[in-house]
This record gives sequence, structure tokens and C-alpha cells, in this order.
Amino acid sequence: MAKIGIYGVSSQSGVAFLSDLLSEGEHVYGYARPTDHGRAAVDAIRRQHGVQVDRPENELNEESHFVNLGDSEVGHDLKRLACTSELIVFAHPAHYHEETARQLAPYLARIDEAVPIVL
Repeated sequence: MAKIGIYGVSSQSGVAFLSDLLSEGEHVYGYARPTDHGRAAVDAIRRQHGVQVDRPENELNEESHFVNLGDSEVGHDLKRLACTSELIVFAHPAHYHEETARQLAPYLARIDEAVPIVL
């Protein structure tokens, strides 16, 4: 099982990645910047110990459901995101990617193996 990091778990895309990866049994660390919005999102996921996935009526008959966090975690530790992930997903708009890569670079430079980043 890979250790997957999500940068931007407080975004809609980040929560979608989190719920999909958790549903597949992956171990995930979801990172959110320590802004008011990021703290609120992380606090909600921690408090619920997971995320609610709401599905409207659809042709695939997908139902709304709760996805448990299990032993995965969410937080604001950028170093942990970089140093414990085997793959990192950027789940935020592209115009932030360069800044995010610059923030991660000092931590990733200290790791023996390259960490793929999914944009």
C-alpha cells in the first residue's frame, strides 16, 4: 500500500481525492495550509474521522456514503507531507503549483528517493 500525500485537502478536489483513495484502502496524509479555511476543513475531517460523500441521483445509482479516515491522517505539517509520501497529489488550482513546489523543495531535497508529484 502506497503512502499518498494530498496537498490541498481543504479543496473540493482534495476531499474528492481523499475519499476516493481512502475507499481504495490507501494510506493518505492530507495537508491543508494553516489558514482559517484549512484549519476548519482539517478540524471537520478529524472531528468526523472521515468525510461524507454526497451523491445526487445519477445513472450509475451511486449513493451518498461516509468514508472513514481509518489510520490515515490530515493536518498542517508540510514536512510530514513531503517526507512520508511516496507520491504527492496537488489538489489545487494550477496557478499555485509553482509556489507549492517551492515550499516542498527543501524537504524533498533531503529524501533519498524521488517523490512523484501529480498535478
